[in-house]
Amino acid sequence: MLRLFFNFIIFLIIVIIVQVLGSVSMRYSDPNWYAMLNKPSFTPPDYVFGIVWPILYLMIAVSGFLIWKNKGVKFFELAITFWALQLFFNMIWTFLFFYLKSPLLGLIDIILIWVFSVLFMIFSINISIVACSLFVPYLLWISFAFLLNLKINLLN
Repeated sequence: MLRLFFNFIIFLIIVIIVQVLGSVSMRYSDPNWYAMLNKPSFTPPDYVFGIVWPILYLMIAVSGFLIWKNKGVKFFELAITFWALQLFFNMIWTFLFFYLKSPLLGLIDIILIWVFSVLFMIFSINISIVACSLFVPYLLWISFAFLLNLKINLLN
């Protein structure tokens, strides 16, 4: 039981590191650049992101942990690989969009996050229905982020 707890903590730390690394590029980006962009009317207030993302990151950590604790089963390697890939592209989105000031690269990145998330869900559903289900809100949020990012590209 203690080993499972430590494995969960490792997944939580991995996701926290990804969140912190993603936010570092935000600190070093130009805040005026984003403020000056034309944004769609459905752009949520900034505080919404601060509420949604910690919840989603916790769900991502739990989902990865649930797959990890079933290592050795069929499709484990694919599921955990796609979990890691979506997390990597999640981490670099902020760098691409805000630091490089490239909504286009951000849009391409979101497509990759979405694809790897769907692939994770496909390969995780037979390993852990809970792990797969925890990605549903994340996939919905990423889909919304895609639309938001796409509209920002079109407006600017």
